[in-house]
Amino acid sequence: MKKIILLSLLLLCFITESQTVREFDDFVISPTNDFYSNNYLFGSNTGKGNTGIGSENDFSAALLNPAAFKLNKKFSVFLQYTHKTNSTVTYNNVYGSNSYQLIHKPNSFSGGFALKLNKYLICGVLYSNTNNLKYKFDNVISSSENYSLNLNIHSFVLPVNLRFGKFGIGVNLFYNLYRDDITGATTIVEPNTPHDITDSFERFNFQVGLFFKPVNTFSAGLTFTPGFKSDINHSESYSISPFFKFISTNPFKVTAGVNFLTLSNKLGISFDYNFRRTSEITGYIDKNDINFGVEYFLNKNVTLRSGFFTIFDIRDFHNPEVGFPGSEGDFSQYFLTGGFTYKFNNVDISLSLMDSHISPEKIKLFQANSTVIFNF
Repeated sequence: MKKIILLSLLLLCFITESQTVREFDDFVISPTNDFYSNNYLFGSNTGKGNTGIGSENDFSAALLNPAAFKLNKKFSVFLQYTHKTNSTVTYNNVYGSNSYQLIHKPNSFSGGFALKLNKYLICGVLYSNTNNLKYKFDNVISSSENYSLNLNIHSFVLPVNLRFGKFGIGVNLFYNLYRDDITGATTIVEPNTPHDITDSFERFNFQVGLFFKPVNTFSAGLTFTPGFKSDINHSESYSISPFFKFISTNPFKVTAGVNFLTLSNKLGISFDYNFRRTSEITGYIDKNDINFGVEYFLNKNVTLRSGFFTIFDIRDFHNPEVGFPGSEGDFSQYFLTGGFTYKFNNVDISLSLMDSHISPEKIKLFQANSTVIFNF
């Protein structure tokens, strides 16, 4: 009798363990796609290597550091748009040569307005399509010819900036909508019927920033964005098992930057460092990137900019739990940037260009950002 009871308990434990839900990191709704999906909607700062953590910026760069933007007048309204070129990734596996396309989606814009309430406090509201991307696959097994994955991250933000003399603190309050619209998906249950499925979730989050300017020729900044994990909702179930669950892991992020002014305050030099604990995502290493930028104030109407920044491949080819097509470093990119701003009356017009064709690996992109700011 005791043996029967013991076997029953062991069987119950086995059933309970076998029904434990296993979590898998979704590879589309993930910061691991930043190598292409990031739209770099940072206004004129895009031209100086996307630096600005430690420099004083206009409101269009509020997402770099909420403590570092300022308003020269009481109101500021901006609108900006980024366009990027498409890219094709080709690789070989046991099935032969395969490829997929990285395609730009045209809704990559942001806009917003800010109000200077007094000499200490600035508040605003903005929308930004911070990331978008379309994966178009060729020769994918068990999928239709029109199979694609369509990522969009919609951010609705309330920036608050508080400045006391040499020191400033700011916060961006985010409501983010994450979506992956899957077209042409087939399932084991219905392998011959393509489906359109939406994976999505919503999330509140924040970014806190600090800014310090002890003298007119030097300033520094620091930001922190907490990480989170979120379950992904599916408009239609396509999992092969109820005990498999897809999640989105978004690790914490820390950025730091400094800015120097020289040549009678006509030349600004910026250095930024970006860290993200992406090693929390299975199969990836931590993100460590650097940004460098310069801007030259030619006169009261024209500012010229140039810069450089990196996007290193964070896929871990030494992790035995995962396997990636291609080779280590394939997604690393080195961007050269340039741009200018022209000011007339109360309007600032900026154009910024970014190009990674100096990169030795597979991904080579050209991006352009245009920004218009009204100050009144």
